[in-house]
Amino acid sequence: MEVRLLFVPPGGGETAYSLDIDLPSSPQRGDYVSVWSPEHSGTADFIVRRTRWYLEQPEGSNRGTVNRISVEAEYARGPNSSEEHLHAYRKYHAQTGEERRFEESAY
Repeated sequence: MEVRLLFVPPGGGETAYSLDIDLPSSPQRGDYVSVWSPEHSGTADFIVRRTRWYLEQPEGSNRGTVNRISVEAEYARGPNSSEEHLHAYRKYHAQTGEERRFEESAY
């Protein structure tokens, strides 16, 4: 299923960037998301804040369809976070005072 990941500062706020990706299922609140890219030495790490389901119900029908799924995920500090990601994470932490980290038992 195609999901649009929306990456926001810790505590929520304006989307910094997004990524459309095919996933086997939709991430749920509290899930850890790590995005690896060959451009960076490390990962961009996030914790899922909420999922928004956009549904459609055709006129005169009792059967709807999924139009779009958006998953909002907050910047977090993970065990393999890239320096670029940590720079953005520290900036958001300084602005909001909110801190998100992966629990050590999770990796």
